Amino acid sequence: MKVLVVTKNYGDGFTGATSATYALIEQWKNMNIEIIVYTLNIVGKTNDEIKIYKFNHLKELITSLKTIVPKKEKIMGYSDDHLGFLFRIASMKYIHTYHGNWPDAMFNAGFGGLIRGIWFIPLYGLTIALSQKTINVSKYMLRFTKKFNHNCIVIRNGIGLGKSNVVKRRYLLQKSTLKVVMVGGIDQRKYGYLPKVLHAINPSLSPKIQIYIYGSIHDQELGNVLKTYTNIKIMGFVDEVPYKDYDILLTTSKSENLSVAVVEALASGIPVFGFEVGGLPEIVINGELGELVPLKSYLNLVKTLETLATTGKILNFDNSKIISDFSWKKAAESYSTYFMEERC
Repeated sequence: MKVLVVTKNYGDGFTGATSATYALIEQWKNMNIEIIVYTLNIVGKTNDEIKIYKFNHLKELITSLKTIVPKKEKIMGYSDDHLGFLFRIASMKYIHTYHGNWPDAMFNAGFGGLIRGIWFIPLYGLTIALSQKTINVSKYMLRFTKKFNHNCIVIRNGIGLGKSNVVKRRYLLQKSTLKVVMVGGIDQRKYGYLPKVLHAINPSLSPKIQIYIYGSIHDQELGNVLKTYTNIKIMGFVDEVPYKDYDILLTTSKSENLSVAVVEALASGIPVFGFEVGGLPEIVINGELGELVPLKSYLNLVKTLETLATTGKILNFDNSKIISDFSWKKAAESYSTYFMEERC
């Protein structure tokens, strides 16, 4: 069987979606599925032993699609972004995975988010509507995708870690110096609330809360603001985040589908604290795997961080279900089954 991946950006490490596609392709190769990638931009590490075609313009990509005869070539399409509807130019069936944050991001990223939403939401809606099946990585986003296509299901992403261990323990999380990790490209959606949180922390406690950010700076102005805080260290992008070197993962995202970093942190054995957005409440159980507070209730998040650096919080940590449910091998096998079913 052949699978043609059409995506604007291709490569591991650029976004959660591009990393997920990279990981799925690695698994599909082991299942003797021939992979072809059509893309406009190569933005990170690429998969070995597959055919990759980079086009300079969308028109070139469309022209190439028109030459494909799906039934003759026994080929199935796969989409991970807003360009999936282009498969219909070749009368090709395709499966789409919705990694997006729309429509939530439209209202949580200022005027720019509103303008981008007006452009992207119709394209995603068309891509979802024309797909044979749309895969969601969270239950939360079913409410959006089912508006366009009733054939929507949930397949969890995998965990991008070499090895994960089940951790079950009841313990008091209390640190004289709290080592906090944050993961993701620095932009207004993920880090726009962070300066408010930092500013509200008791100045005497700030040195006890050390924050390490792994991710590239996409918003230079915000990046410069974060660099002014003495308790923040921007580590840049790395292939593997050393979650186990830290006490907690902090997320201040204004909107999420289901963050890969959150899943990886839990699988590594560290709890997650942040805002209750998107699909995060599906996996972060308050009092067990961390604590989420309502979006905009940033003072409650500040209070939690201060508590962790002073009196502490008792957690009944158990990540066994996370490790069981989030598997790239399991996800790839499910996709393969649907490729076969929908191609027929």
